[in-house]
Formats: sequence, structure tokens, C-alpha cells
Amino acid sequence: MLFRSPFSSYTKEQTEKWLEEKLNRYAKKRISCPDRNLSYYSTPCTTYDEYECKLDGTYLIVKYNYDNKYDKVEYLPLYDFSYVRGKSYESEISISNSNFKVGLSDFRSTKQLVSYITIGFSNDGEDSLVNKIELALTRLKKFYQRPTDSELPDVTFKSDANK
Repeated sequence: MLFRSPFSSYTKEQTEKWLEEKLNRYAKKRISCPDRNLSYYSTPCTTYDEYECKLDGTYLIVKYNYDNKYDKVEYLPLYDFSYVRGKSYESEISISNSNFKVGLSDFRSTKQLVSYITIGFSNDGEDSLVNKIELALTRLKKFYQRPTDSELPDVTFKSDANK
């Protein structure tokens, strides 16, 4: 279903505020389990929880707790945003860019540059929520630049104030 973008009259800042609010409001715990039919090993399920999302003019930055062990922060460059995947009946949303290639990195690193992000999410939290998020990201894409600094920026989240 195609929608007329409600963001065409929004400023960049209004669109960012709307997007951050929705991502943070509807983010929820995600549990990922390996397909037991394809795996010979009894790999345990992994839990992703306590999501927080921010936009900084270059990246969508998502902080989450990995398997109740430690926090991770992932940075998705938005200058080449491509699509949002998620159905209303699903409990996660994936946001991807198109041309950005991420080199090999240590998956245990607490800060990581990524080409897609999957968030546990209440996709049915509002009517056409996934489509509206895609429209918001499409609008923001034209304002965002390719990252020029090789260092990922430090970001403070609300949860950091409690530590």
C-alpha cells in the first residue's frame, strides 16, 4: 500500500524527533534462536533488550543489551538508506542501507559500524507504522552525508545517566 508521505512538510529536525520517538516507544525485547533443523549444535537463543535509538546527522545509532551480558552500540550510516523490513504481525524491524560495505569487525566489540540493524519492535503499535518509518528515513536520507571520520562518535543515552 502506498502512502503520501506525512513528512513532506516536516523539517529535518521534526522528522528526526518523530522517528526517534517511534523507535524508542515501540522497541521491545527480541529473542533470536537458531533453526534447530539446520544446526548440528545446541546453540542457545540470544536475547537483545533495552533498546535506545538516536539520530546524529550521520547515523542511526542503536544501543541495546546483548544477552543480559553487556551493552552494544551499532551505527548505521543513513546517507544511503535503502529499506525497512517488517510486517505488522512480526515482532522486529530491520533497517538497511544499500551500498555501504562493512569490513570485518569483532562482533564482541561494544561499538560497531553496520549495514543493517534489527530491532525488537511492536510493528503493529500504530497503523502503517513500518511504512511511516520508511518514509521518514527516506526523507532524512537527503540531509545525511557519507561519514568522513573513521572514528565512530561517542553518544550519551538516557540509560547512561543511571550508571
